[in-house]
Amino acid sequence: MEETTVTKEQIGYMRHALGLKKSDIPTRNFFEAGRNNIEDWKDLVGKGLAEIMPENGIAQNVFYVSQAGMDLLGVVKI
Repeated sequence: MEETTVTKEQIGYMRHALGLKKSDIPTRNFFEAGRNNIEDWKDLVGKGLAEIMPENGIAQNVFYVSQAGMDLLGVVKI
């Protein structure tokens, strides 16, 4: 099985999206990406570790961590 490579920054973005600070229990699952991190999120989507939410007319470039991403982080889905 091929190993998925992610950067330290991408792990931080996924943990932030899940609201993980002091524990491994997620409190949310979204991240509105900006120009400084949009390419990292697109890379995570390409690796199956994140998904992009459909545009709702309010926010664009909102991503969430997929189950595969949660598995990589060792997080239990709530």
